[in-house]
Amino acid sequence: ARQLLAEKEEGILQPRYPIPRKRSEESIYKPLHSLSDSEFDWNINQLTKSADARVKHADALRAYKVWLCAQPHPVNEEAQVAA
Repeated sequence: ARQLLAEKEEGILQPRYPIPRKRSEESIYKPLHSLSDSEFDWNINQLTKSADARVKHADALRAYKVWLCAQPHPVNEEAQVAA
């Protein structure tokens, strides 16, 4: 618990979090200490889905970079000459 409080103070945890809503509704944010068990779970799931999507995007970009750098390309040739 002390670790989490320290992280909260360092800005890792937000002071307020959104709660589930319908797409047509405006976002509502609740203080961290007021979230229900299901609201905590919903936020954890949303953050995890977002993080997973960002990691997949980074992996795809990394793979594209590897592929692109292996292709004959003026930028790649200049980099090899400079090295």
